Amino acid sequence: MANKHLLFIIFSLLIIFIINGCIKNGEELNNKNAEQSVDEMSKNKTNIFKGKLLVALGDSISAGTNSVGYALKSNENFANYLANDLEMKIKNYAFPGATSYDVLKQAEKMQTEADKPLIITILVGANDIFKGIDKEEYRKNLRDIIKLANNKIEENGFIIVISLPDISNLNNLECQNPIGYIDEKMQKAFYDFNEIIKQEVKQMQQMNKSKNIIFINIYNIPYDDNDIGIDCFHPGKRGHERIK
Repeated sequence: MANKHLLFIIFSLLIIFIINGCIKNGEELNNKNAEQSVDEMSKNKTNIFKGKLLVALGDSISAGTNSVGYALKSNENFANYLANDLEMKIKNYAFPGATSYDVLKQAEKMQTEADKPLIITILVGANDIFKGIDKEEYRKNLRDIIKLANNKIEENGFIIVISLPDISNLNNLECQNPIGYIDEKMQKAFYDFNEIIKQEVKQMQQMNKSKNIIFINIYNIPYDDNDIGIDCFHPGKRGHERIK
């Protein structure tokens, strides 16, 4: 039991660290309400996450699948790792190849479920870039996804919106990724989409001051061959552990 209490405190402190340190490209995201909520939770020795629902919305990264048909074990993805650590139930709507439109449909399906999640994770955008979907269409879809999550989340719950990774790191790996050299145009697209993610989260924070909407930037986190799966493109087991 002591270990469970310690795990909860560590997670609470981690969220506070993310909130307090959430300065991206010179802009500070407003996470004061989330900070206050986590502070209250950390004063309670009971694991308030235990038995609650975590919902994952997204593409192959959230699903734990890679591009060459090799699926990780169903529990080997960051959402499952997080749910297991916090003793939460999980509903993972993510699937490979999902664009922001597909994730919007995932969020709509989530609305039909009876249970309200305490945590919702959102990670989407790479397939929009690969399929040439317009940035403004992506922006609109992402905004609607966050709104639906905001409507569904349990009171004092957390909506965790995760950035896209820095795909240019793939150029530095020993293994050969399936899409070849990542040129400046592709790198810029990932940067621009991450700016959209940050902007939309900031706007929703300002509009919904009573909700805990958190932006986590993994764009600046370096990774190496040990973090990548067998396809040399998607996260492997260690990569998912690091995202978690």
